[in-house]
Amino acid sequence: MIHIYRYILYIFLLIPFFFLAGKERPAIAVKFELGEASYRNNFYDQEIKRIEERSAGLICAKLKAYIGFLDYVQSGSADSLIITLDTRDQFSAESQLKEVGFHLKLKGPNIAAAVEPIYWMFRSWKHYDLPLGEADAFIRNITTTFESHLKDKFNQLVEELLSNYQLGEEAMLIPEDLTWVLPFKKDSLGVAEGSLFKVKNQVQRSYGSKIREYRAEVVGIFTAQNSQFPQKYYLGILAEALPEQRYLDDIRTEQSMRPQGIYILKYIPHAGSQSIPPTEFDIGEGGE
Repeated sequence: MIHIYRYILYIFLLIPFFFLAGKERPAIAVKFELGEASYRNNFYDQEIKRIEERSAGLICAKLKAYIGFLDYVQSGSADSLIITLDTRDQFSAESQLKEVGFHLKLKGPNIAAAVEPIYWMFRSWKHYDLPLGEADAFIRNITTTFESHLKDKFNQLVEELLSNYQLGEEAMLIPEDLTWVLPFKKDSLGVAEGSLFKVKNQVQRSYGSKIREYRAEVVGIFTAQNSQFPQKYYLGILAEALPEQRYLDDIRTEQSMRPQGIYILKYIPHAGSQSIPPTEFDIGEGGE
């Protein structure tokens, strides 16, 4: 049971030492690469550059519509979601018929080590030789085929890939209630109750430090008004540790426990999350 008044008391006592404003949505750069050699041979270098840049921009918009806890940009972030359109690994270089798809991987300083990429099909081997069309038609095909996968598999993208991206480092621990206040503005992550986070915590011991990881469910969001602070001061997202995890008692008893990493495991968007029309483009051939 969540004790609302206790949370409010904790937070107001710690406001001067905590975040005076929640953090904005973390940013990740989206890069699109045309890797398949036979596809590249259909276009001039300037066309390839435009295909890659335009596809990246349109995919950014699609990702914002479906997975709103990140700000998808084309530059300005050290962390990247790299989407390469290339042959599926199981096909040899000598094969005349190849399956081509989207290879999605993460790269950057805030990415957990050894993250396996995921793969979504663009064209099966049966349709490998179909014409690509002009550059604009190819861009539409890329974008709509990617979105057709995103509609059905955005949970896979979150759970298998984006869950390895560190959204932040600091949080406020309320040990007796097994709860963390995550330092994000109300609308930054766009998460609803039921979304799951992983919170990494460091525990200092005489012989060194240990890492404790806990799964925590979003249970509420707080805002408050006070003349000493901005008119609408955002306090954070409340996430409560799920039961039946190892080392839950450590949260209450370890005085040295300090949060040091926040990751999202399950994303449920709240009703006010931003969206774009899913029919911006008609689905074209290529998603078979």
